[in-house]
Amino acid sequence: MHGGFADASCWSGVIERLQHAGYPTLAPASPLRSLSTDAAYLAGVLASISGPVVLVGHSCGGAVITNAAADIPNVTALVYNAAFVPDQGEQLGVLINKYPGSIIQPAQPTATS
Repeated sequence: MHGGFADASCWSGVIERLQHAGYPTLAPASPLRSLSTDAAYLAGVLASISGPVVLVGHSCGGAVITNAAADIPNVTALVYNAAFVPDQGEQLGVLINKYPGSIIQPAQPTATS
C-alpha cells in the first residue's frame, strides 16, 4: 500500500521483480480518503484473495495495512517500508505527536481563510 504523497505506480519496479520471481503480486490504489475508509477498501481487496498474503505498506500505508489486516485470516505478514507502524485503531496524529521532530505535520497543507 502506497503512502499519502504517491500512488500505486510507485510499486511497479517491486511488482515486476516479485512477479518475475514467481510471486503473484498486486498494488491496489488507496482511495486516500481516511484511515478507516482506506483500510476498509483494502480489506475488501484482501477478502477476494485466496492463499497467504503478505502486505507491504509505505508511509501512511503502514497504518492502512495494520487496520486492513486485522480480520483477514490469510494475512501472514505485515512489512513496513519507511512506514508508520501503529497499533490497530491508533490514530496517526497521536502517533506523530508521540515523537517530536517529525516533519510530517509541517509538510501538511493547511486551510486558508
